[in-house]
Amino acid sequence: MKKIMYAFIVILLIGCTAQTTDYKKTKEEKMEILKTIGIEKLSKNNPERCSGFYKDNYYLVSRKDKNFLINFFDLEGKKKKEVELKYGKKKNELLYNWRVKIYNDKIYFYDSPQNKIAVFNMNGKHLKNISLKNFSEYFTDFVVINDVVYLQGVFKYRLVHLNEKNEIEKGLKYDEKLTGEEYMQEQTRGGVLLADEGKIYQGLIKQPFRIKKFDRNFNQLNTIKKELNQEYEDCKITKDGRLEGDLMVQTMASDENYLYVPFGKSIHYAEEGLKKGKADNSLFIFNKKSGKLEHEIWNKKLKKSATGYDILGVTKKYIILLKAYHLDALDEAVENPEEKEGWIILLDNPMYAAQKK
Repeated sequence: MKKIMYAFIVILLIGCTAQTTDYKKTKEEKMEILKTIGIEKLSKNNPERCSGFYKDNYYLVSRKDKNFLINFFDLEGKKKKEVELKYGKKKNELLYNWRVKIYNDKIYFYDSPQNKIAVFNMNGKHLKNISLKNFSEYFTDFVVINDVVYLQGVFKYRLVHLNEKNEIEKGLKYDEKLTGEEYMQEQTRGGVLLADEGKIYQGLIKQPFRIKKFDRNFNQLNTIKKELNQEYEDCKITKDGRLEGDLMVQTMASDENYLYVPFGKSIHYAEEGLKKGKADNSLFIFNKKSGKLEHEIWNKKLKKSATGYDILGVTKKYIILLKAYHLDALDEAVENPEEKEGWIILLDNPMYAAQKK
């Protein structure tokens, strides 16, 4: 099967009556860029899907020869730790970094060519493999809640919950099953997953802008919607195998009160290469409890970029963004941005301004 660059999932309502929260565009507010940190080494494969924020440190994946390095940095950019994971086909080895996430002091490394999620401790000791070989499904994202793995698929299953034997304990199916070839023709299923306080948030790729909130039994609790002020194109795969279109939700982060969602990944091609996206980049902040859009923020020094800006995490002081592609979009924010392999951008978090005074 061809390498699938991005895949996302659409989930049906089951189990209970869902609430829908629909808010129109708020006035965009300019947020200060508090700090920028250049990245010296960064994996060329899926850097935005293999980065995150855990226990006050952001982490990034890079390569050492063929091995994988998970590098941890504090918010001053000081390297605190690295974990080396071996390349190869053995039980404790890895071929490809599709997604890397950390939960409860365990590293979950999704190696899509080997159809497994390898689990390591924070020192790189291999603990177990979660095999995904026994399913006629392509899983594109996952979250972990209380050591239980929840995955999203794009062929048959919208969401699945695996038991300790790596069997489907519970699954939510699509109305219509797709083959791999059918799925590759257009990528309108699925989204990105976020686990928060025992709930599963799923931001969908396909318009309109939606984020669905589920409990662990896949009962839909709420749908957060954002009205947009222009028309967009759903994603598809071009004849030469490239993803093209406008992604509604690309990454998400949360704290105890709010959900933070970048917007503006909008990939379109011309003969000379990648065109600028249709969408203006911005960041939406929603109240987790009510679903209300509290703020829409940005800084115009972060210029419009077709590949968008990804969010790694938040603190009460910072919103932590990653820019891994098309670094020339940062030429008004930093000097010589293309001399680095990527950038961490720390925006002022407006939600706790009173506490910071």
